[in-house]
Amino acid sequence: MLLRQAGRIATNRTVAGVHFPADSIAGATLGIALGRYLVGRATGSVSCKELVFDGRGIGRENFDPTLYEAGNIENPMNIDPAAMPNVTEGGNVSFGSHPKSKPFEWLWKLALKEWD
Repeated sequence: MLLRQAGRIATNRTVAGVHFPADSIAGATLGIALGRYLVGRATGSVSCKELVFDGRGIGRENFDPTLYEAGNIENPMNIDPAAMPNVTEGGNVSFGSHPKSKPFEWLWKLALKEWD
């Protein structure tokens, strides 16, 4: 639901002339990359895949939220970058010697409870 709402807002901002479509696609990519990082820190993963955005050639292509849907809350890292316009998956981002964050873990557990 949130991605569809974001898509609607992104399209409206393009129509209003305050954003280019590439802005919305880049913003979605950034949000997904940060989400991967935060969930990884909350669950104790040692790394996550980076996302690389290249805005060349987007033109008037609009933001399509259905390309960004993760599938389920238990595995938010499974977004297929091949479906995302102008986005490729890069190397691993290491969380260093302290992969788990207690505050993020606490917040993640609260978020999961809301989905039950």
